[in-house]
Amino acid sequence: MAGVSAVTLPSGEWTGWWECLGSRTESPAILNFHEGTVSGSGEDPFGPFEINGEFECKIDSAGSSMMSAFWIKQYKHQHAVRYETQTVNANSDTGQIVIRGSWQLHPPRSWEGAHGTFELRSAGSIEELPEEAARALKCLASSPSSKTSAQEAQTTMHLAEAAMVGRIVEQMKELQEVRMQLQNMRKTSLEASAFEAAAPEMGQALCIICNSHSRSSALVGCGHKALCHFCARSAFLSKVPCPTCQLQEGDS
Repeated sequence: MAGVSAVTLPSGEWTGWWECLGSRTESPAILNFHEGTVSGSGEDPFGPFEINGEFECKIDSAGSSMMSAFWIKQYKHQHAVRYETQTVNANSDTGQIVIRGSWQLHPPRSWEGAHGTFELRSAGSIEELPEEAARALKCLASSPSSKTSAQEAQTTMHLAEAAMVGRIVEQMKELQEVRMQLQNMRKTSLEASAFEAAAPEMGQALCIICNSHSRSSALVGCGHKALCHFCARSAFLSKVPCPTCQLQEGDS
């Protein structure tokens, strides 16, 4: 189209982050913008990745500008992520070029944590760009079309969803901890109940051999009731004398 010029962004080092479930992950990359394409590579906590996509930024003779960009970030031997740019402008303090937008797993997935927002910042300043490119970016920063109300709403929605999901995840963790505590308390209570059921009643005499079970059996020879059923049977089979009077079972 007559009077329309294409501009590009500076290639080189870009720093930034992507956000998921309320937390941000640093993800620096080396990006190359050339003839309508964007490519590059980098590494973050998920591993090394490569970037390939399309980029377009134009300014007409009237000073109006438009920008569109998307790329696929493919992790090595892993999943892929699609990035879509929503705004490109310059930071008023540092002069860095700032790209903001949204991302989602590629192909798209419906589960939580499958999408979020991102930001990238150039290593250099907008003042280092050719005059035409700098003018286009400044125009984008002030142009209403550079960030429509729909894009603002979408970005806000993504941030709200990420924050909400993050809170839900934390609440689920807390609920799981409470559930584990209740299970441990129930287990302890059952163990205590079982011990109490097995223990002799208060005030009841204990077996003088094991000192654990109540006295329930008397020896035939002497009639002393000093043993529990288990120890009395063992004493009878082993021909052990009565521990009270030393009378051998079977003696008169």
